[in-house]
Amino acid sequence: MPECAHCGEEYPAPGPYKSHVLTCTNENGAVAADEPVEETASESSDSSSEAESEATTMDQYIERVVDNRLETVESELTQMSEDVDELENFATISLGERRLDQAEANLSEYSASLTDLSERTLEQVNELESQLEYQTVVLATALDALAEADVDVDTDPIDAYRQDQIVTEQSPTKRLEEAIEKLES
Repeated sequence: MPECAHCGEEYPAPGPYKSHVLTCTNENGAVAADEPVEETASESSDSSSEAESEATTMDQYIERVVDNRLETVESELTQMSEDVDELENFATISLGERRLDQAEANLSEYSASLTDLSERTLEQVNELESQLEYQTVVLATALDALAEADVDVDTDPIDAYRQDQIVTEQSPTKRLEEAIEKLES
């Protein structure tokens, strides 16, 4: 390491001699920046060329170290960017799959509830049809028993009800034909 001509201390390279002089102190305290420093011409040229060569070598070394670390950081950033993209793609696909699975589960649940509803409705319709058949048989039996017992029964309400049901049970074409026949007669 070069020695300061002013204070005699060694100063670290790289760094120009004048910057050391600006910060060096002697026994009495700090040296003013504009105070002349005495050095001989040979010492000056030797120390400056030595300092310049050391500074150049050190600067090159620092640049290589910085460049190597910068390359490492850039490659790590590139890798991290790729990892983030891959993770984002995975998350997007995963979210889409979860939504699709949820939609399929909802559809399956809805389908199952519709199947249950149709089965219950079919059971109720079958039960109503069997009750209607039973009541029809009971009514026919009661009417037959009354007819055998020679009891007069007013069947006008039954006939009126049947006529009302025929209108609702007939197709529109049959109803139109019957209406035309009634008008013609």
